[in-house]
Amino acid sequence: MAIAKYKFTDSWFYEKAVKDIVPLNLAKEYAEKNGIMIKGDRGIIGSIAAISYNPEEITYELITYRPEEEWSKNKREIDFNSVVNFENKYFPKVFENVDYIKKYLLISPHGHDPILYGIRGIDADILIKGLDEIKTKDSIDMAMIFKTNQATDSHITHKNYFYQTTEIVGKVLMVKIIEGGDVIINVNNESVLVYKETGELNLASKYLRKGDIIRVIGAVKPSIKFGKIIEAERIEILELNDKILRNPRCPKCNSSSESLGKNKGFRCKKCGYKFYGEKIIEKVPRELTTGIYQSRYYRHLTRPIYLDLIRNQTFNEDQISSILNKLVNYKN
Repeated sequence: MAIAKYKFTDSWFYEKAVKDIVPLNLAKEYAEKNGIMIKGDRGIIGSIAAISYNPEEITYELITYRPEEEWSKNKREIDFNSVVNFENKYFPKVFENVDYIKKYLLISPHGHDPILYGIRGIDADILIKGLDEIKTKDSIDMAMIFKTNQATDSHITHKNYFYQTTEIVGKVLMVKIIEGGDVIINVNNESVLVYKETGELNLASKYLRKGDIIRVIGAVKPSIKFGKIIEAERIEILELNDKILRNPRCPKCNSSSESLGKNKGFRCKKCGYKFYGEKIIEKVPRELTTGIYQSRYYRHLTRPIYLDLIRNQTFNEDQISSILNKLVNYKN
């Protein structure tokens, strides 16, 4: 545990903790240098990061706590439909509280601890309403609202070191579907791995082709097979390569032709007529559109697509709520 003697304004430690690896000895040295009192060895890094948290963007989480005599209970009795109705009513100002694909709640732990549930959102006043609208047979001893960095993308860095979450922009050089369904993409000679478990992101990655321009966000990890990989959690397609070069049609019989080599012209495959001409640029339909594709399951720091769209004002809340309604009624 760490306790600061004064209001802490240095955000360096938080930035390092959220984007990098912090050794325990560095945290202790930093605490001593900055007048932070520490006790024991557990929770020091997270505590110092928390008190040096000075964010540009925040979200909120309402956490409810059980009475101490109920901490030994594993099971929480929270009404599933009340959480669905709460999120459906206030989405996207509350979010990521229900897995609509697998049909289970994301708000409660399963161990012997004080927490009953925690609900996430961007409006603290709405989260407070959850105390009345979310139904549970469990007792609530108290509740607190925390400022958090959840869903803010604060973990992303432009560096490309192991165990950091990086962002790269580049041209697709190769796409290969690996046995089992994972996809490996070569982007500017970087190996990007899109796991089958990422759902829609994995499906979209299979339709990428050489020449597409994409932005990739993902964790940099070591790989025995590939050396270094980026485990994609989001891919933004900036530009689609929807044009191909074709040989010209034969001017005599309009059949397809084959190239005779560089600057040597073409020969008709049907009648054998040789001629000179230019390659023809044709636009081909693609199974993808430009935009953001994100993993179905992602880290709690990752900003969901709909919050990004609201921030950039490319979608309004009514449009996004209609997306949620489709999820609520989705039949897997």
